[in-house]
Amino acid sequence: MSNAGNTSERRVSLELVGASRRFGQTVAVHPLDLTVKGGEMLALLGPSGCGKTTTLRMVAGFETPDAGKVLIGGEDVTRLRPAQRRLGMVFQNYSLFPHMTVAENIAFGLRMQSVQRADREAQVRRMLDMVQLAGMEARFPAQLSGGQQQRVALARSLITNPRILLLDEPLGALDKNLRESMQFELRALQNRFAITSLIVTHDQEEALSMSDRVAVMRSGRIVQEGAPDRIYNQPATRFVATFLGTSNLLAGKAEGGKLHLDTGAVVALPGPVAAARATVSVRPERMHLGSEAESLPNRFAATVRNIAFRGSVVAYELDAPALGGTLYAYRQPKDGPSERALARGAAVTVGWRVGDGIIVEDDQ
Repeated sequence: MSNAGNTSERRVSLELVGASRRFGQTVAVHPLDLTVKGGEMLALLGPSGCGKTTTLRMVAGFETPDAGKVLIGGEDVTRLRPAQRRLGMVFQNYSLFPHMTVAENIAFGLRMQSVQRADREAQVRRMLDMVQLAGMEARFPAQLSGGQQQRVALARSLITNPRILLLDEPLGALDKNLRESMQFELRALQNRFAITSLIVTHDQEEALSMSDRVAVMRSGRIVQEGAPDRIYNQPATRFVATFLGTSNLLAGKAEGGKLHLDTGAVVALPGPVAAARATVSVRPERMHLGSEAESLPNRFAATVRNIAFRGSVVAYELDAPALGGTLYAYRQPKDGPSERALARGAAVTVGWRVGDGIIVEDDQ
């Protein structure tokens, strides 16, 4: 493909500066500042109705901001039509033309640009190689698997050498196993093309595994932004802690480096707290059970309520009255008496290291 190697043009930044959008009396997106650096993939993550799709549509030109602007490579494109912005888009339903072959679908954008047939066919062949679909150019979409259709949709978007790639729930229609493998494939292709990309998803695993940075949205605002591991391990608020996976939340009065729960139990705080009350988040995988918990400063009696084997971990639902009720703890599957002893109804000690707790803002 003639433009495939032109990574300098692809490494353009995307910026939203004070961009906002309302529909009637409903504010879909509050004034928003967001930057996607050249060549990186940023995930907009949040529940349905949080404003992430409206944000994507403002970038695409399908929605015009009520205030603020959209910049691509430093150019103000706020008032440009979608076709003038040189964007590639991949949707959840692929939007392939069912009556066209794979090659015809991929070549569609080039035909609209009046690219000569010989050049068009050469570019399609190179693109088919890059997305590992060589030999399938004569097939129709109905003859392809979901993953293959997704790659055709991606190839069709990339062949026109877009400045920005927008992905709207791109893997939502795939089954779990295929979705996981496509996460790696799509990420590898994005890296190969070095194209600045914005992905919208409500799938936490998808956002964490595919992106360079994650921006978590809630009620039309970005509540936290950063590298995936930082967002997961250091959530800023209760919402982020619970939306990105499971989290044990403990709230109480902060005093003298201790958290005094309403139950009367006292927990060591992982850091200084300015407010009178505080909330500590502890991920289930940071929880220790049995003998592993006996020597920890934060340790409490619990009863195993339920057990779920999830392959890579065994998930325990615990009743811990001193901590206010239900807790969750994950541990690696093991063979032997110690693992078999943790049956439903078993009494067990649960604990965590002080540094494994994170103080989060109470936004609920």
